[in-house]
Amino acid sequence: MTEANQRHVTHSLGGCGQKIVILSALCWLTGCSVFQPTVPSNTVAHGMAPSSTGPSPEWYAAYYNPARGAGEALRQNHQAMWDNKARGYTYYVGGEIFASYHPWQHGLTIRTDNDNGRNLRCYWSKQGQLKANGPRPKGLSSQEACIQLLNTLQGYLSEENTEKTS
Repeated sequence: MTEANQRHVTHSLGGCGQKIVILSALCWLTGCSVFQPTVPSNTVAHGMAPSSTGPSPEWYAAYYNPARGAGEALRQNHQAMWDNKARGYTYYVGGEIFASYHPWQHGLTIRTDNDNGRNLRCYWSKQGQLKANGPRPKGLSSQEACIQLLNTLQGYLSEENTEKTS
């Protein structure tokens, strides 16, 4: 800082200007971090949290029904893709499940992904009412098979959430 600038700062700030100049010079010389921006410890260099993944399906399920909870978590998931034609988010686990969530109707559809093309399809409405069609595993009712699919989806979404935050 030049002498003319220092006088200007001192004049504009009154008597405390010299003190600020001296303190900032001392901090600059000693390397103190008083004037350096700090980043919270749980963030990376750009200041964002390490994950933009939303809360887990269980957190959403506490406020809505379990199916809508999984759908809201799916919507926040970085691996979910927006399907412009269907106007919803899709999530695919090869050979296991295909899920889609429609954020305006709050409807969740999960279907199995079999090689033979005969897939169980489960749809939950906003209120959590279940409609199922297609073949189901032996020994299970349609509702039990759909709950199993929902639990599988919630498991995948929860795994990704815990991987990112740990």
